[in-house]
Amino acid sequence: MKEEFWRARLLDPDQTFFDQFSQPPQVLYKYIPAHRLDNVLPDEKPCSFRVTPPNELNDINEINYKSLFVDDEKNRENINREYASALTELFPESPVSVDDVERFRQKYPRVYGAELTCDQLSKRYGITSFSTRRDDVKMWSHYADNCKGVVIGYNIDYWVRHLIGTSIIRQVRYADNLPPVIGPRVVNQENAYGFMSSKGVAWEYEQEWRLITELSKVQQSGSGIAVITVPQESVSSILVTDRTSEETVDIIVRRLNNPSNNYRIWRIDRMQRGHDATTLAFIGQMKTRSQASKKTT
Repeated sequence: MKEEFWRARLLDPDQTFFDQFSQPPQVLYKYIPAHRLDNVLPDEKPCSFRVTPPNELNDINEINYKSLFVDDEKNRENINREYASALTELFPESPVSVDDVERFRQKYPRVYGAELTCDQLSKRYGITSFSTRRDDVKMWSHYADNCKGVVIGYNIDYWVRHLIGTSIIRQVRYADNLPPVIGPRVVNQENAYGFMSSKGVAWEYEQEWRLITELSKVQQSGSGIAVITVPQESVSSILVTDRTSEETVDIIVRRLNNPSNNYRIWRIDRMQRGHDATTLAFIGQMKTRSQASKKTT
């Protein structure tokens, strides 16, 4: 772990990409359905990932917290003003008025502060999710088309020079209870990344790390979706199952062998039904080309 920490310091001495409070992994995994191969394992262009605002993710409790301050009729106007000021400072390009706070208060009376915070952060940031695990049966089922998709591992050392100044990577923290907030002023830039990397323990099996990206600093796809790109060289492993179609495997093999691409791996890992109820089992590797023809760094 100490070696990984110093690797991070060498690549990112100012700790503006790696999470300074966590030991960064070298490889992170992305679970995908086969139809997204053109994005994550493309031909003759960088790999690309969707950047999703927090309020569009699948967990309704994203950016949720428990208010510990007195919020009654006597303090209502002051609390509204404080929220409006704090949230405007969080993203000045989209100011929040006292009327906006009151509208959210009436629509979401118990959780209006968290809803406001999620809404404001979603205007500024997007999230791309990865995992330290490559064999979890739930994620293979949920995110990789019922185990018919693919898992791709990426060496994040190759990401730093491409994403530094645009994104940071944070480890998700899991807890039984919602994080406490002692006042609206706690909703600030210093705590923004913490809000966006906190989840309930029900999600702990995902062992998630998140790329958190400023939406204003990324490109838009043809369909208007925010995306970030990383070099093909960062692909470090590819996993398929016995449910993955031969057509999908053939596409992967062709792309790895295409001399116009810069992929540096020459094997595909095969997975199948596991020895327990929670994981898939590794059963061997399939060569995609001879080791002698493998590109070297």
